[in-house]
Formats: sequence, structure tokens, C-alpha cells
Amino acid sequence: AVVSTQSTGADELFKLNNFSSFIAIINALEGSAISRLHSSWNKVDRKICQKNDDLYEKILPDSNFRTLRKVIAQADPPCIPYVGLFMSDLTFATECNPTVVNGMINFVKCKYINDIINRLRLYQQKPYHFEVVPSIAAPLQQLHALDEETMYEISLQLEPKKPK
Repeated sequence: AVVSTQSTGADELFKLNNFSSFIAIINALEGSAISRLHSSWNKVDRKICQKNDDLYEKILPDSNFRTLRKVIAQADPPCIPYVGLFMSDLTFATECNPTVVNGMINFVKCKYINDIINRLRLYQQKPYHFEVVPSIAAPLQQLHALDEETMYEISLQLEPKKPK
């Protein structure tokens, strides 16, 4: 039930252009602690599994995250982009391009950095308008993140490794 709920939640986040949380959920579902739970995954409706696979394909790192970049670029605000893409672009722009070329400031580099920052700022122009539902918000605020090791230990308790 949790896997189905998270897959459905990831799909809704994608539709809302909340790519940051969408990617967090998809990566968690694909992580070793959850992906190894074969008995649990076998109980998930095939349509949900297929939808999960389709969503995962949107974040594949092939060709510098080409699919994800295209989706984010086409998203109309409000949008919460995956900031990791912008950070990678800024790192590339600053580290792989000289600041001075032939004794002159490299304005092409400056414009490139400016364009990246402006694309990110564009998504901050229009806010989401959600009503807070206290009965939902309160339990969510009480949750705490688990580290990978703890999640894997819980995973092993749910479905112990089968002897070889």
C-alpha cells in the first residue's frame, strides 16, 4: 500500500510541476531499501508499476538529463524545479569556462551564468495556492527522515534475504 501511495504521490507531484519532490520520491522507490522488496512490489497493481517505470524514465541521467531538462523547460509556473540540474549547470559554467579570455572579461560566461540564474528565478514568480489541511499537515510535520542504513535494516526486517 505504501509503494502504491508513493507512486501515486510522485505522479501528482509531477503534474503539479514539483520536480524536486517528485525526484526524491522516485529515487527513494528505486533505492536499494525499497526496490529489493519483491513481495511488496508483486502486490502493487501493474498499472501503478508501469506508471512508476514511466515516471522513472523522465529522470534518467542519459544525455545530461535531456528528458528532465525538456520537461522542466516546458513547465509553466508555479514550478519547483530540480535544483540539482541548475547547480550542475552553474558548476560547469564557472569551472569549465575561463573568466578572462585574451586579457578581457569573458562576457559569454557571464551571460551563460545569468541565463541559468534567470531560468531558475522564473519559477519563483508564481506561487502555489494550497489550503493547509491541519489533519494532514500535522502528521507529516512529525515525520523524520531515515538514513540509508536504517531504511535498509527495516527493509531486511520486512523481507529477509533469501539464503542462496
